[in-house]
Amino acid sequence: MRTGTRALSLWAMVLAGLCASGPKLAAQSASIVALANVSNTALSVGWNSELDFGDVVQGVPVTVDPKTSANAGEFEIHGARRAEIQITMTLPSVLTRGSFALPISFGPNAGCHRDRKPRSACSYFDPATVLIVRIRNANPPNNTYFVWIGGTVNPSPSQPGGLYTGTITLSVSYTGN
Repeated sequence: MRTGTRALSLWAMVLAGLCASGPKLAAQSASIVALANVSNTALSVGWNSELDFGDVVQGVPVTVDPKTSANAGEFEIHGARRAEIQITMTLPSVLTRGSFALPISFGPNAGCHRDRKPRSACSYFDPATVLIVRIRNANPPNNTYFVWIGGTVNPSPSQPGGLYTGTITLSVSYTGN
C-alpha cells in the first residue's frame, strides 16, 4: 500500500471509531409564544343614504344601479380590523302607501360591496344571499365596510299616486373567523 492510501485508511478508521464510540446526539426542541390581541372594537352599522327611486311614472319600471346611481342606498359598517363579518339583508317585495302596493324587486346585481369608497370599484352581489367579507384593515375611523343597494320598482299603468315606502334592513355579525 502506498503511504497516502495508508494514511487515508487510518483516518477513516479513526473517524469510524469516534462515531461508533462517541456520545449520541440528544433530541432538540424549540418553543414559540402564542399571542392573542383581544379587540374591544364594537361592530356597528348605520346608513348614509336611502334608496330613492325619485319620481316614477305609472306603467314605467325604474331601476337604480347600486354601483353607478347616486340614488342607491348606502350602509356603512365599522368593526375590528380584518374581522370576518356576515351580512344579511331583509328586503321588501312591495313599497306601500296606505293600502296601495308598488312592487319592488332585487336582482342578482342589486347589491354592491367594498371595504372603502369609491363605490365605482365595488363588487356586485345578490342581496338576497348571505355575504361573508372582512372589515378593512385600518385604524378607526377607517375600519369600514360599505354596502350599496339598488333595485327595480314596477308601477302598474293605474298605480295610484303618492309616496310609497318600504324598509330594507341590513344585519351584520362577527363570524369568529
